Amino acid sequence: MAQTEVEVNIRKKRTLPDQMSQAQFALYEKIALGTRAAESAFPLVDEKGALTGPFDAMLLIPEIGDALQAVGSAIRFSGHLTDRAREIAILLVAHHHGSAFEVFAHEAVGRRIGLTDSDLADLSECRAPHSADEYERAVSTTVNYLLRHADLDDDSYISAVEHLGEDLLFEINALVGYYSLLAVQIKIFGV
Repeated sequence: MAQTEVEVNIRKKRTLPDQMSQAQFALYEKIALGTRAAESAFPLVDEKGALTGPFDAMLLIPEIGDALQAVGSAIRFSGHLTDRAREIAILLVAHHHGSAFEVFAHEAVGRRIGLTDSDLADLSECRAPHSADEYERAVSTTVNYLLRHADLDDDSYISAVEHLGEDLLFEINALVGYYSLLAVQIKIFGV
């Protein structure tokens, strides 16, 4: 039992700003003070100054962490999905992987952009919200198919392209991959 407690404590250790290399601190500032922080519906830094969620692990190799956070930033702030569709997709990925932190974080964002408690309950069951329009249902169907099969069969591909276009299908694929990666990262590093 003591070994398990030690493992949990090791996984909960966070890097504080005064312990960071110059490269780590530069990445820390991008995350803690950049667009993501300004738009966040949840705290990106804890009471001691350490990054929350998946971001602290990104400091382990700042060059990779920076590239990874840039992908996430592009998905959140430069993509073409509507805000509701993007948060629906993120929450479907989070629930699929059982990622409590991502659920917590993106339910807060979802509420801010208009998802209701009923919508969030539907998403917790990995289904499109009852309030979803045709576009949001197409996003939900595509995300769920990708999560179950890691691919689209020909009919699913044709349907996604007809309803969303190839550009949004690419964006959805990137979103599912990125948030799936974060879900695993959060599990490994004990957030």
